[in-house]
Amino acid sequence: MELLAPYLEAHPEPLPSVVLAEGYDSWERFIHSDARLISIIAARGTGKTTALLKRAILKRDKDAIIMAPHRSMKRRYFEQLCNLAIELFGFDAQITRDSNDRMELYVNSHTISVEHSLLGYVMDYTSNKQLLYDEPESRIDIGNIDTIARYYNRMNSDVVFVGSICTPEDTTFKQFHAYAAAQSGYTATITAESFPERLASVQEMRRYMTDRVYRMEYMCDWSAGEDEGTWYT
Repeated sequence: MELLAPYLEAHPEPLPSVVLAEGYDSWERFIHSDARLISIIAARGTGKTTALLKRAILKRDKDAIIMAPHRSMKRRYFEQLCNLAIELFGFDAQITRDSNDRMELYVNSHTISVEHSLLGYVMDYTSNKQLLYDEPESRIDIGNIDTIARYYNRMNSDVVFVGSICTPEDTTFKQFHAYAAAQSGYTATITAESFPERLASVQEMRRYMTDRVYRMEYMCDWSAGEDEGTWYT
């Protein structure tokens, strides 16, 4: 096992992150929710990844698996996870596995793994876990809603989706959002307007995007542009 201090000395440039500000009630409710099915649709730049990692660390009733959006991002997510663990618990954490295939951190009396895909793993690995998917809309290997429901119904795992809308098409993320609501899970939509102090910078960025892109990625409107042809213009 490897202590965090020497690991971070060897990896001195962690992924820059959005710091979760105190008093953001929408994210605090998400982080501490006891629901087993959770789906959060949130605007870009609102602290999604930080909130997801914080939940993985603080909810210790089950081991957690964080699903990075792309294989190349696993290392960056792991470094961000380690740094957030230090913020919350000091150096009272240990890296129990660190390779390109598997990265694990033991903190707050449970283990957190960072993965990109669950394909090829035996059922025991995904049983009785908290599965946290970041930016599920951008994934092409996430599987269908039946696969996700199986983790919940047959394998006793909690399933958490957090991400932004990036296409008007029907996706597993949108289907899961409806499924979680129907199963009395915790669902929420967090738009850019939920963070008034960021509106000035959001409005500046809006100058460089179409109205359709803004409505989708910052106002969480997945119906925007459904019949309007190519999204990015």
